[in-house]
Amino acid sequence: MEEETGPGNLAKGGVAFSPIADEALSATLGIKTPGDYKESLNFGPRLPGDVWPTVPHGLQAAFSAYFAEMETLAKHLRRAFCQAIGLAPDYFEPAFDDHLSALRVINYPEQQESPLPGQLRAGVHTDYGFMTILRSEASPGGLQVRRRDGEWLDAPNVEGAYVVNIADAFMRWTNDEWLSTPHRVANPPGNFKGTTRRQSIPFFVNPSKETLIECLPPFAAKAPAKYAPITYGDYIALKTSQAFSKS
Repeated sequence: MEEETGPGNLAKGGVAFSPIADEALSATLGIKTPGDYKESLNFGPRLPGDVWPTVPHGLQAAFSAYFAEMETLAKHLRRAFCQAIGLAPDYFEPAFDDHLSALRVINYPEQQESPLPGQLRAGVHTDYGFMTILRSEASPGGLQVRRRDGEWLDAPNVEGAYVVNIADAFMRWTNDEWLSTPHRVANPPGNFKGTTRRQSIPFFVNPSKETLIECLPPFAAKAPAKYAPITYGDYIALKTSQAFSKS
């Protein structure tokens, strides 16, 4: 990036850079590992970030345009979820008036050296918000999802398609009927001779920080709530502090 900015330049709607090993996602599940072997650019209109660089030209415009398209797609998916549950189509929309959704462009670089013991491109975790809409590319060392019996499966890469993950807030809303799937990004095979660089673009669909996450009436009618109510702001603050903890 052309410009370097300090904490004094942080403002909502800027771009935030996360370097290699800055984040250890498995820590959110209580698993201690080295930092994940990835780096990323992160953007959200209501999230803090640094001043946008002037090179490459059009970076901010590209992020903003893609973000807007994902907002539209996410709204369609929320309406589909409501129909499946038996809620009014716009039931969730007040929770997204000031949403904290985030767009992340992730680079998984070539691994010139063997990873540290326990280090993955992204450690096992679940996403924090309502759902994640993922665009990725086929590569050696890619996305894996964990079945309920514990087996890990390679997520197929379908050209022109997205992977949609249920995330924690929605799982809590449904009292675990809709599950937040554990997933990870594996390291490439050590004997692979071609390029192993990988990129992915997840869009994290997150409600506003004031949104109260509590068991929805259709699910509360079936069984006692498994989780105490919590605001999304408090929940994501907890998860972020775990993922970026250096202890």
